[in-house]
Amino acid sequence: MGAPAQRGKAYHRLRRKKSLEPLPNQNPSQLHSLREEKKSMNNSTELLLERVVHALMWAFVVMGTVVRPFASNLSLDFGNLGIADQGSLKGLVLFINVLLGFSAVCLVLQKILLERFQLLRSGIDAPLLLLLAWATLSLLWSSHLYSSFTTLLSWLSIVLFFYVILHLSASGHASTLLHLLLATAFAVACMGLIDVFYLFPKLQNAFEKGKLPLPNNPQFLEDFKSRLYAKEAMGPFVTSNILGGFLLIFLWVNAGLIWQTLTLPPKKKKILRLATLTLLELCLLLCLYLTKSKGAWLAFLLGGALFALLIGRKTLFTSPKKIALTSLLVAAAALGILTIAALAFGLDSLQYSLETRLDYWKATLKMIRDHWLNGVGIYNFHVFYPAYKLPQATEVIRTAHNDYLQLFAELGIIGLLLYLWLLLKLFTQNLPPLSKKTTPNPSPTSASWKITLALTLVGALGFGMLYSFGKGIVADRGILLLLLPLWSIAFLFLQLTLPNETDPLPLQIGILTALGSFLLHSLGSFVLYSTGIFFVVFALIAILCGQNQPHLPAKKRFLLNFPLTTSRQITVVSAISLLVGLCVFVLHRSVRVDELVDNAMRLKNQALGSPNLTKQQRQQLLQAAQNQIALACKLFPLDENIPWRAAKISQLLFSAEYSPKNLQKVVEFYQLALSWAPRNYLIAFELGEFLEQFPQIDPQLQQAQQAYQQAVLAAPFHPKYHLALAKIYLKRSTLSSDTLLQAKEEVEQALYYNTIVPERFQISNTLIQDTLQQIHKKLLPPKPRKNKPKPLR
Repeated sequence: MGAPAQRGKAYHRLRRKKSLEPLPNQNPSQLHSLREEKKSMNNSTELLLERVVHALMWAFVVMGTVVRPFASNLSLDFGNLGIADQGSLKGLVLFINVLLGFSAVCLVLQKILLERFQLLRSGIDAPLLLLLAWATLSLLWSSHLYSSFTTLLSWLSIVLFFYVILHLSASGHASTLLHLLLATAFAVACMGLIDVFYLFPKLQNAFEKGKLPLPNNPQFLEDFKSRLYAKEAMGPFVTSNILGGFLLIFLWVNAGLIWQTLTLPPKKKKILRLATLTLLELCLLLCLYLTKSKGAWLAFLLGGALFALLIGRKTLFTSPKKIALTSLLVAAAALGILTIAALAFGLDSLQYSLETRLDYWKATLKMIRDHWLNGVGIYNFHVFYPAYKLPQATEVIRTAHNDYLQLFAELGIIGLLLYLWLLLKLFTQNLPPLSKKTTPNPSPTSASWKITLALTLVGALGFGMLYSFGKGIVADRGILLLLLPLWSIAFLFLQLTLPNETDPLPLQIGILTALGSFLLHSLGSFVLYSTGIFFVVFALIAILCGQNQPHLPAKKRFLLNFPLTTSRQITVVSAISLLVGLCVFVLHRSVRVDELVDNAMRLKNQALGSPNLTKQQRQQLLQAAQNQIALACKLFPLDENIPWRAAKISQLLFSAEYSPKNLQKVVEFYQLALSWAPRNYLIAFELGEFLEQFPQIDPQLQQAQQAYQQAVLAAPFHPKYHLALAKIYLKRSTLSSDTLLQAKEEVEQALYYNTIVPERFQISNTLIQDTLQQIHKKLLPPKPRKNKPKPLR
């Protein structure tokens, strides 16, 4: 066969494959029908894929919205009481971050199917992304990488989720998103009420009967018992103050919805919706009252003044005289609210709260003075705070109780300015104009009962996931089974009573008031550093920015807008596949580590709690526990708690079976934990005690001295650490004469701090005085020998 014939056959095969033109033996009308059929098949396939990806995105959004506020730090504290499982909470938090990230992946896949990548502009993109980039850069000088990395991962997942909510809100689904958040807030409020009326009496009973083990941290026990017997509602959060900050946000969002409903024409649906919103408001108010959080109450009252100010903005801000008068009225209202709060709460209670916070803020300002430019690293405040703590301060805190000061301390002046820039852009671009009238928003199609039922089932799946994590959430898992129908009923009523048209202005004012109340509460609490509240705040900001999207010009609507060619699609899909694979790998590794740690602790408890075991059986169990937790250390670096636990298990094994190998293992695990957390004074002190107890490892006690010095440097307020270091100097005084002077200096420091620190940090003065006397004896010059007179012969 010649070359022309081969080329002709190849040509016809190509034409037949692409269906570009009719072949000689093919009818043109038949070809046209085949083309249309192929095009419709392609369109239907693409449409099906788009719907599947869109449904998956909504599933991730619903599950993330339902689950995120319940994954708090409370169970970490309950874990100290033996109620909750710490590993399950850590796995849950990581799983939620992956869920939020997958919603963003679905958004990108949707853009790939549309063959054009369009990322909407929010108005706060520049400060938000720069703040996230600066926080990422702070990993370079972070002293505690595990805390920094986990916090940054949560922030990154929330920022990705922010853009997903922005796109959904701009597409007309703002009401559905708000209803999801409100139903979740209602479930959280119900959990707070269950705390006060059911869970706390049960825990009080257990405390009094001695059924709960005492925690290792006496400071936590004292604080928790005070809140327990005061019956302060905490819900899934670490303190009642955080729950109060969460509730006051939704109180004003719900107030905006109530005002929006009142502007509707009278209908049966309006009455039902108004009744639902009023019931929600009363439940949130009752729970806020039961938190007994003075800061949250005060922020709520000041939010009322801000709400009234935004409502009357058209009348109050039309001339300079009215602006001045309004400013005076606002100042008078704020002063009146503060006076009422002082009378209601009691001056003594307010004075105590203010004095304790002033101690925290003075220490934070000292930290800022030393690290004012770039900070100490994201979420490293609790690592550096003991070195700056005022001796008279009552507790060692993890947060500064002022979000602005803590952000300044962790990210420096650059991070604080970026955050203030973000807030400035947020309010200036979303404040309702004085003259322009708002147009009603049509109701989105997502309010249909079929989609509402599907979203409710997905939310139920989220509660099922919470239930599967067991005691990582609450002490009694049955509470979650009660919260599920309450959440479902609230969401169904809110969705099915959605009116056909709504005025966006009341809701806009309600969200702005909620954000203003949140910022006021941040002055005296740590709500920004509670991931559940951080998530809610950015979800509301995304809804607010998304509602303003239709009013923007086409050129200003998109932050990114470019076509996706085949090569770009392949690149994006490859990157997404790599990212998803990495997330699955990290999640699997985290779950595996949790299993290993839980198995090790179970084996340790079994070895210690079974009196019928022989010595050999006990050693075998402890050896198995050590092997399990040693493998966890290799699989999951950076978390110092794992090698710290491994060191304690190895100590038990060493006490059961004395051998140089077990002795060396204890030291290795302690040193590994300190390498991951060099400012953890508790680990450093325990290592010093162990090395001092077994000097065969370190005959010159040099390593023990270094460990105690590390503890003193990280927590100079603690007299026990100064005394321990002084005793080491005293033991090593034979090697150098300078060590006696150093020992004397450390004892004097211990004596000084022991007189001013709170009772919980004090040690016996007798121990200090005895050590001081020993030092003085060695410092005194030896008495000269008196020559006895020779006897006369």
